[in-house]
Amino acid sequence: MSFATWVAEGDKVVTYKTLQGTHQGDFMGIPSTGKRIECDVIDIMRVAGGKCVEHWHVMDQLGLMMQLGAVSLPG
Repeated sequence: MSFATWVAEGDKVVTYKTLQGTHQGDFMGIPSTGKRIECDVIDIMRVAGGKCVEHWHVMDQLGLMMQLGAVSLPG
């Protein structure tokens, strides 16, 4: 992980991360490409009693698949 930002207010914690790595193994049926990838991720958690009781996760999967060459935009 290269970049991470945390914000907490009330019972919510929000993180924004940019994950980086090298595609070295099978991922969702895509054989290893050796390509460097970068993917943005947002997580929102609701905390109660010191524990995470709800979690929402958003990831740029289209951007990731485009970087791996699995999909391309029309045109």
